[in-house]
Amino acid sequence: MPNAFAKIGAVLIAAILPLSILAQTPQELFELGTRAYRQSDYKTAAAYFEQSAQKGFGAAAYHNAANSYAKMSQNGLAMLNYERARYLKPRSPETVANISAISKLSGTPEKKRNFADVFFGELSNFEWAMLAICSFWIGVIIASASIMLRKSGNSVKTAMSLSSLVFIISIAGTIYWSDMRNTAISVSQDGVLKLSPAKNAPAIAPFPEGRRGIIKQRRGNYLRLQTPDKKIGWAEVEYAKPVR
Repeated sequence: MPNAFAKIGAVLIAAILPLSILAQTPQELFELGTRAYRQSDYKTAAAYFEQSAQKGFGAAAYHNAANSYAKMSQNGLAMLNYERARYLKPRSPETVANISAISKLSGTPEKKRNFADVFFGELSNFEWAMLAICSFWIGVIIASASIMLRKSGNSVKTAMSLSSLVFIISIAGTIYWSDMRNTAISVSQDGVLKLSPAKNAPAIAPFPEGRRGIIKQRRGNYLRLQTPDKKIGWAEVEYAKPVR
């Protein structure tokens, strides 16, 4: 009889344990990742940080997951998670610096930053989208008020012009970030681009660890990518992970 109770207890524990893991908050997962990182258990730390990020902890968790992968010399996964962190929090100088360092280590130099990168990179995609929504409705309110009050002086025209300008710039900001939403990064040292989306398709170009590619098409477990040097081919999702 005691053995039966012991078996029942073991079954209940086995059933409850996964539920307790699933019930952990993003903060708890982040703390578990931090503890594992301090103990130099980088594989466990990366897993906890990624779970924390996916549950909503955000840029800090992705950044720490990237740090964990970097400690294991998994530069592709490090780059992927740094880029995910930058997408959510582009103004983090530490994340930007680490992306540059990983790019050099993996032999995949970053694109030279231009005015658009500097200007639109000041806000995240979410912030540009919120700014676009706010400026649009401010313009609507100003226009409605001027019609109702029958006023259309210079101050109203100036306010309308400013709200329209902010709206246009904000839309441009979301378009700028669309490239990041459609970017995939190679996480395999032996990554290649194939002629077609098939397992036995011939390789047409190398797609080394840490290399970026813009996603042009998706088909099953394959992505059709265009690299910065304009090479186009298919890569398996297992080896080319989308940033978003």
